[in-house]
Order: sequence, then structure tokens, then C-alpha cells
Amino acid sequence: MDETRWEVDRILLEDPVIVTNRIDYKQLRLGKCISKGGFGLVFSGEYKGRRVAIKKIRPDRSVGISEIEVFLKEIIIMAVLYHPRIVEFIGVAWDNLRHLAAVTEFMDNGDLREVLYTFKERGSPLSWQIHKASIALHIAEALTYLHSQHPKVIHRDLKSKNVLLNMYYEAKLSDFGISRMRYGIETHMTAGVGTAFWIAPEILLGHDYDERADIYSYGVVLSEIDTDDYPYWNDNNPNTARGKIQEAEILSQVAVGRIRPEFSANCPEEILALADACLQKNPRDRPTATEIVAIIQHLIHPSRRRLSSQSMSDDSGSIWSVQSPSNIIL
Repeated sequence: MDETRWEVDRILLEDPVIVTNRIDYKQLRLGKCISKGGFGLVFSGEYKGRRVAIKKIRPDRSVGISEIEVFLKEIIIMAVLYHPRIVEFIGVAWDNLRHLAAVTEFMDNGDLREVLYTFKERGSPLSWQIHKASIALHIAEALTYLHSQHPKVIHRDLKSKNVLLNMYYEAKLSDFGISRMRYGIETHMTAGVGTAFWIAPEILLGHDYDERADIYSYGVVLSEIDTDDYPYWNDNNPNTARGKIQEAEILSQVAVGRIRPEFSANCPEEILALADACLQKNPRDRPTATEIVAIIQHLIHPSRRRLSSQSMSDDSGSIWSVQSPSNIIL
């Protein structure tokens, strides 16, 4: 324990990324709690007059040094990522280990999961033509950036809850708590890591995996965006919570490629084809993030392709054009 604590202290005081990005804890103004995780809390707040999000370790849990180490690793990864589709990292602050805080930009519209749910409950779900295609593109752009790093960064926990939206409904990827910088093929994934229904079959089976596992998760996120619901929800009674037995059965079927997330009847056929490619059981058959970006850009900008009279029809189920996202008040 003492050696581990010494290692944490060493990272705080000597790691060049941490030292370079340290900001004054006394300049943080903590607001209300806006999100809770396994061992972390996210607050709205203020830093030097700017509205920010502040992630801290939960004071109501018995958090050990190992959790603090995980948090520090997340901070180090966030600090070296710079891209318009990645939530901006502002700095790290602390006055002691219990008050360790990661400060990022504040995303006005919260996470994609909550936005999809809110508009569905209102009876006015977001459309592919106005918002969904752009959101899908933004997520793919974030993955393209991560997978192009040297070493490559694998997110490993891609889901709608970890996609945040700003006031213009531009999507940015967040939560790098279990991300890895990949120097080679990963031979295993830590038990309990990631959220089960988004995990690729090769990981469920304990096989080697690489950044293409993120592409599978992206395919699951496409189903969330399309249905405005959690994956595999129709495989259970929607009026009852999923039990461990049902979850285990679903995952066993996913692992061998027998079931996939469902899509709505009016999902654009181009999105269905893209999702089918992303959800291939064999990782080698999945597109790269760069290829996904090109595909969605091709759909969004009709001037870049020949449009048949059918694809121009509102009834065809195709994305014929995507309007600029407007600012919707939640």
C-alpha cells in the first residue's frame, strides 16, 4: 500500500503531463452534481469565469489507491488528446488525493443517451435528416482521431452515455477511464471493463483485440441513435429490468454472432448497411473509422453523389440531405 501511494505521489509531482496541466484548485468553483459513476462524480462548475465540468472521486465511497491510479491514467490520456470531437481537457487540480479533480469543457446538452430518451418521451424524437447523421459522423471523426494516434488509442467504452452534446448538438467523445494506448494487440480485457452490451464478440470470447473493437461498439451506438433506446431492449420484457440471467444469455448469443442490436423499421437503408458492416463478428470485416467518416459524409452531402429519384423521396428511408442542426432547448 505504501509503495502504491508513493507511486501516486510520484505521478502527481513528477509526471510531465500532470505537472504541465496542473491548475490552482482554489480557483475552481464547484456547482451541482450532474453525473454519477462507479467511483466518480461530475459537477458543473466555474474556472476563471468559464463554465466547466469537474470530475472528482466520490467522497461517499471507500476509494483505494488503485482507483486513484485509474483516475490519474484517465487524466493523462485526456491531457494529450486535442481534437474538436474530443471533450476539451482544461487541467487537473488537487490539494490532496481526496480532492483530485479533472476539469473539462462543459457540454450544455449532456449525454446522448439522455437526449435520445428526452425527445422520445416528448413524442418528437430526433431525426436522421436533422441531427442523427451529424452525431454519427462526429463520433466516427473522434474514433478516426483516436485510432490514428501513435500509439493508437482504443476507447474501450464507447456508448451513448459517453457521447456528450454541446448547445449546437455537436457530439464529442468523453470518459477515457478504461482507454488504452495500444502498442500491440491486446491479449485480454480486464474483467468488468466496458459496458456489456457494447462489447465486441472477440472480447467476450477472451480473444485478442485491437481498435476494431471500438468499431463494433460504434455499430451498437448506431442502433441506440436509430431506436432511441438501449440495445437489445426488445429481447426482454420492456416493462421489467434486465436480470443477470437474461443479460448472460444475450451476451452468449452476441459472442457467437447469433444476435445483434435491432434497428427501427424506418432506419435509412444506408445506415443499416453501415451498421451491418460495423457489427461483423470477424473484426477484419469491419470498416475503419476513416472509412465510416467517408461513408457518412457521402450520405450527408448529396452534391457528392448521384441521387436517384427514389433517394430524393421522403418515403424511401434514405438520407437525402441533412440540415444544419438547430439549437433545441431541453
